[in-house]
Amino acid sequence: MKNTAKQFQATPARSEPRDSVRLPTDRAFVLQFRADTDLKHRHFDGRIEHLVSGHVGLFHSLEELVEFLEQTLPSDQ
Repeated sequence: MKNTAKQFQATPARSEPRDSVRLPTDRAFVLQFRADTDLKHRHFDGRIEHLVSGHVGLFHSLEELVEFLEQTLPSDQ
């Protein structure tokens, strides 16, 4: 079976000049998946927390995760 997964390379956090990558803190989240999450079968289950506001959401599907992001992120960006 051919592996079609995208390959990601980890890089040190300070590998790019500070101004070249804009990662505002008001757009930072902690995402935690439950043990029964199965990405291969698109089963998402877990918890997400917006770091600045402290808002927490539980999700049981990718759609619920995206809904939390849409409700939390500023719409002007």
